[in-house]
Amino acid sequence: MSPIDWRRAEQVAIRLANRHPGPAADGAFLERNVEARVLQLEDQIEAATGLCSVSGPAHITVIDRQAWIRANIATFRHLLTPLLEEWSAKMPP
Repeated sequence: MSPIDWRRAEQVAIRLANRHPGPAADGAFLERNVEARVLQLEDQIEAATGLCSVSGPAHITVIDRQAWIRANIATFRHLLTPLLEEWSAKMPP
């Protein structure tokens, strides 16, 4: 059993984020403009380093705070699970 209640962490984070929603944004506008800039940056990185992505150009997806929170919790859960399992195995019953 994990010492972290991931579902509860998500609920608390979303509740706090909803208290301060931030400015509204036009996702389609941001995607178009940010994606164009990312393509420029990829070209500059390739020119300077000789390195390029084997997966092709980056694709940008604009997400809201709730999706960002869920993605971050999933990442932390994935990264921390092995450590937490090892820690739990060493803890006395």
